Amino acid sequence: MTEHSEVELTKLAQQILLMTESATTDRQVAGRELRHLLKFIVKMVQVVDQAFQNVYLTLTEIKLLKPSDLGTEAVTDIERDLELIFSRSWYRDTEEICSRLHYLTRLYKQQIAPIVSKLAQHQAWQQVFQLIDQYEGRIIFLVRDSVEEISQLLTALQTAEDIKTISQLANQKRKAIHEVLQVLRDLQNQILGLSESDGFLEMTDSSRAEISQSLHILIDKVTQINTAGGAYVAGDVTAGGDFVGRDVTG
Repeated sequence: MTEHSEVELTKLAQQILLMTESATTDRQVAGRELRHLLKFIVKMVQVVDQAFQNVYLTLTEIKLLKPSDLGTEAVTDIERDLELIFSRSWYRDTEEICSRLHYLTRLYKQQIAPIVSKLAQHQAWQQVFQLIDQYEGRIIFLVRDSVEEISQLLTALQTAEDIKTISQLANQKRKAIHEVLQVLRDLQNQILGLSESDGFLEMTDSSRAEISQSLHILIDKVTQINTAGGAYVAGDVTAGGDFVGRDVTG
């Protein structure tokens, strides 16, 4: 990867939010169809959240490393955890993420693709679902990229001072992942109505302007997240479906 995995995760969250907002404001999408799309987004967010939980936990363990842990089982245990997460069988046998991705693929083809095809930027939004349709889901490979990045940090461990540096880097990655996942969880909660007001599902026939306004707030949040590669603001989605972020660091 040319960018850190948390930057890619940020861009994924942006695309999900922008696609949801696009469907909400498109009058060709009926209320029933929008509800199908929103329920699909909830399921997709749950898979992304589950896939990154163990990465987040491992980053927390690295953050808590002390200089005295150099050369001890504390580091060995983390390396063992990373090796487990990196194995394909972990997803298949333990987390069942692959089977959930296959289910989402079928659901997308049956219900969601016809809805997305109506949208003005349908080619761009179809790119989002390559995350669940290609190679058991690009989500899995995004997690594996994260694990590789963390492993490279541990490989560089030579001195007690390195522990401090790696702990700080792990905390930065941890914070970035947490912030993105929190935005996606907020989206899920607002769709389901787990906050104080009615959920998006209840508003699809009468209050789409309110849905759009709430989505803009979430989009603003995710575009302000600082990642290891810089802060990305909402950019253009190309005809081929690639999101073009604008690096605003420096």
